[in-house]
Amino acid sequence: MLLISIFSLIFNVCAIKQSLSEHIYNQWKCYSHFGDDAKFVLSIGYFKETLSPTNESVGFMYLKTNDTKTTVLHKIEGIRDSFNWGGKDSNDFKFIITSEDRSWFYDFRGVKEGEKVNSTQTLNCKVREEINYNEEKFKLLMKELNWEF
Repeated sequence: MLLISIFSLIFNVCAIKQSLSEHIYNQWKCYSHFGDDAKFVLSIGYFKETLSPTNESVGFMYLKTNDTKTTVLHKIEGIRDSFNWGGKDSNDFKFIITSEDRSWFYDFRGVKEGEKVNSTQTLNCKVREEINYNEEKFKLLMKELNWEF
């Protein structure tokens, strides 16, 4: 079901790109710990205009360690922002960001139904910022993420 949601959201992104000249992207930058010497690990976010009736939106995560971008499915859960990706239903991985800039990464691969899973990593994600993608920059991103149909 989530896979269908991602494809319908991506389809919405493709339709939206026809009508907007700018795209608002909400992004967090996440660091290895909370100290001043923390290293940048990843950025993650979503496009506001892709919000669906189920409060899901599409975005991407940039992972510095291997310089890659991955499509993610975003949802607001209470006061937390959550991102899912991976696997046939986009349920292999989950990244949750709290209002206090703390985040948790979960790996659900191989987990049995009902089994408790602890986060495998905690990061410091700086306050969300809005980034405007102009049409040209947005098209380049879509191509990089294979969102073009």
